[in-house]
Amino acid sequence: MTVQLKDVIQEFAPPPEPPRPAEAAVAAESGIDGASALAFVAFSDGMLDLIALLEDETSAIEAGRLDGLGEFTRRKSAFGERMAVVLADRAEEGPPRLDAHMRERAAELIARLDRAVQANTGALTALREAVLAVNRSLLAAAEKAASDGVYGSSGHSLRPVELGMAGIDAQL
Repeated sequence: MTVQLKDVIQEFAPPPEPPRPAEAAVAAESGIDGASALAFVAFSDGMLDLIALLEDETSAIEAGRLDGLGEFTRRKSAFGERMAVVLADRAEEGPPRLDAHMRERAAELIARLDRAVQANTGALTALREAVLAVNRSLLAAAEKAASDGVYGSSGHSLRPVELGMAGIDAQL
């Protein structure tokens, strides 16, 4: 008879512990099943990933590192797709059953996400306003450069294409 490794492992493995009555009663009382626990872990991990992503993007904008903004957009899109799959899978099972601790943790995560979203929105809005201000300045400079020194009745410079034929006495 040959002895295999799995036999030796089973021989030295500690016996499984019987469930303790108090723990079994708490689990039954809270009504948390394995699927709900997994859903909560997926939710928590997803929220933490999104919070970190938004905080990273906000920090990059505030530091003026704008070359990687496309990557942040790609990562946010991928996150949305991943969460859509998680939610679709969970929809068949119904809402998860959460105990008071899980609900409290979920509320904390949602509050952190709200703060991260507000900070990120503020940074993106400031960036947009800065880009618009630069665009307005460039447009004003381009219009000034295109002017040939002709001014309208309002005192603003006119480009040749803006001149009308009215008031010109010319014979062809």
